[in-house]
Amino acid sequence: MCPGRITPGRSISALVELVDVVPTVLDYLGMPVDRPAPAARPVRSNLQPLVERRIERLRDAVFSEYRHTEEAMARTARYKLIYRTAAARTDWYKPVERPQGRGLRLCDLAADPEELHDLSPDPRHAAAVEALTTRLAEWYPRYLPRGRSCPPDLPVFDFLDRAIALP
Repeated sequence: MCPGRITPGRSISALVELVDVVPTVLDYLGMPVDRPAPAARPVRSNLQPLVERRIERLRDAVFSEYRHTEEAMARTARYKLIYRTAAARTDWYKPVERPQGRGLRLCDLAADPEELHDLSPDPRHAAAVEALTTRLAEWYPRYLPRGRSCPPDLPVFDFLDRAIALP
């Protein structure tokens, strides 16, 4: 595919989101990708500059949600934070005990790439927890379903509970 533009077998460690894939493929196929995204929808980026080694980084953080378990994730190159709402259900992808209420899980991906150790209770990582929780709360208003909103004056964890649990 695209001889001379894509190096076969090359991997990229840059942070990207799934919404970036379609515009990239369409652009490589020579199809238009400049349709504006509707309001309150994901911001899409073309990955060509990464693939063709013109840039090393596109985003400094990526976000995702697991609606079935009422969890959301914010990830940087170093840290991954998973936030679980107060009403979260058991994650059936991993053999875990039923979570009890709201929770956080922070992993240092540089030191623990397998994500085995939760650093969120450690006061030495409080700044990372706060920064990623804040970024997650700032990300959510852009992706709420049309016609839905959360009161802007809610405390961060209450806001996240409401935003993640929206049907």
